[in-house]
Amino acid sequence: MLFTVSATFSDFSMGYEQYEADGPAAALIMFLSRAESLSRYEPALRQLACRSDGHDLLHVAGGIRGLWIWHLMTPLEPDDIALYGGTVIQTDADGPLRAAPVA
Repeated sequence: MLFTVSATFSDFSMGYEQYEADGPAAALIMFLSRAESLSRYEPALRQLACRSDGHDLLHVAGGIRGLWIWHLMTPLEPDDIALYGGTVIQTDADGPLRAAPVA
């Protein structure tokens, strides 16, 4: 399925990438490990962020293709520009509809 991953930085610049992935978690890991907008960040810290305890991913939209928000549990802050987190959007029109999250 096709996913679009976005990131917001502390200087309020943004990064966007699209990936073919099995799910939103896989798309986020691809972003954290491959995104050109993260090239200034230490590779070892990026790999820590890829671990399941290095980020948090929360499904927030139901009845549509899927929207998740994410943030890091591992800080990435070179040159005083932190990575806050972002979104993962299922942009594959043929992908499954997602059930509403349980509160």
